[in-house]
Amino acid sequence: MDSIIARQFEVTKQGTRRIVFHLQHLNWKNRCFPADPQTVLNLIDEVQKYQQKSGNSPIVVQCSNGVGRSGTFCAIASCLERVKQEQVLDVFQTIKSIRVNRPGAVETLTQYVFCYNIIQKYLDSFSNYAN
Repeated sequence: MDSIIARQFEVTKQGTRRIVFHLQHLNWKNRCFPADPQTVLNLIDEVQKYQQKSGNSPIVVQCSNGVGRSGTFCAIASCLERVKQEQVLDVFQTIKSIRVNRPGAVETLTQYVFCYNIIQKYLDSFSNYAN
């Protein structure tokens, strides 16, 4: 996981202490996608582990402008979770729903296609067990 850095720090405000887990993807340039798509699946897996460890605390996802990579990450994570929970996959509706609260999310065609490709990669990882 050379492309992901995990940090933990403590924030205190008016006597209230919070532990923050910060995960950073190092190789995802603006308006593009990572050379190794598996790193995004690894990041999603790490986020889920930290969320379970923290008792399902809220998650904040942020890139430099808050729409491109953040929206792409959220779309992929949401689609994969829905596939796991409901066996339903609708990338278009997922992105449309995200854009209600975050206009411009998944800002390029490249990022949109990346959503489909990485979800296909995830689903293909189970094809060995389909026999």
